Parts: sequence; C-alpha cells; structure tokens
Amino acid sequence: MGRHQIRNAATALRAIEVLISRGFEVSQGAVIDGMKKARWPGRFELIQDRPIIILDGAHNLQGAEAFFQTASQLFPGHRMILVLGILRDKEVDKMIDTLLPLAKSIITIAPDNPRALSSKELAERIRGRADDLTILPMDSMGEVLEWIGGCRGNEIIAFAGSLYMIGEAR
Repeated sequence: MGRHQIRNAATALRAIEVLISRGFEVSQGAVIDGMKKARWPGRFELIQDRPIIILDGAHNLQGAEAFFQTASQLFPGHRMILVLGILRDKEVDKMIDTLLPLAKSIITIAPDNPRALSSKELAERIRGRADDLTILPMDSMGEVLEWIGGCRGNEIIAFAGSLYMIGEAR
C-alpha cells in the first residue's frame, strides 16, 4: 500500500525492460503475475483489522515519510497508537518529527540490536517534542503485545521503525 509503491513498481518494470533488451526472456504473463503477487512483508503490512494493526519498517527518514504519507492517505484525520523502535545511527529526531502528527500515544521499545536506542532514551527524545502525548517505554515485545491486547477494536496500532523490531513483532 502507498503511492510510493507505484514508483517501486515502475522501477521493477524498467529493470525487466532492460533485461529483455539484453536477451532475457520474460513473458508478459510473468510480469503481470509477478505484479499481482508482489508482497513485501513489513512494509505497511496490515496484519489485523480489529483493532487495526500495521507493521511498517520505516527504518530511516525516507521510510518514515512514506509511512506518514500512506497512513495519512488511508486513515485521514485518525490518530494512532505508534509502537516505535529506532536504531541510534538513524536520523532519529527527524523521524520522530515526521511521525508525531500521526500519534495519539506512543509506546517505545528497543529493537534487538546493539545499535538500538533504549526504550527510555527514545521516550525522552519524544517527550521533548510532544508534551501532550502519553509515552510508554516498554522493556519487551511481550509487554507491548500484552498492552495492545487490551485495546479496543476501533484503535489503529502501527509498529514503525527498525526492521529488527518489525521482525520481532511479526
């Protein structure tokens, strides 16, 4: 999902054109079938619908911007519970600033990676930008999943950030 995927599909089609121009055989049926079946787990992946749960590996600024655009397009005017885990060597503050307008509350967690920001450090960086939000640092994915298990069916919950965290959430 997302408008940016149109550009990704166009890039794939161009690559196929180049392959064909270099002698590779790729049938039109194979191209159509490939486009129909293309899936990228962890990229604005809807895994549950009551409550809505989305996984998105928005692991850098460009990914956070694509997530923001897609979420804004699909859920206009809705704010969501964001579960964020970000590695410290990313553009953390810019990613936070990009994602904050979507949030009604934020759960922070440290991805399973030595480069990860701790959940407490990420929560503090967010608090400096969003005094009006509930920000909950959590120590484990089990704790996060237990907490969201108590959410109502009309909530939108989005796991966004590190691909390590998305893999664990999945």
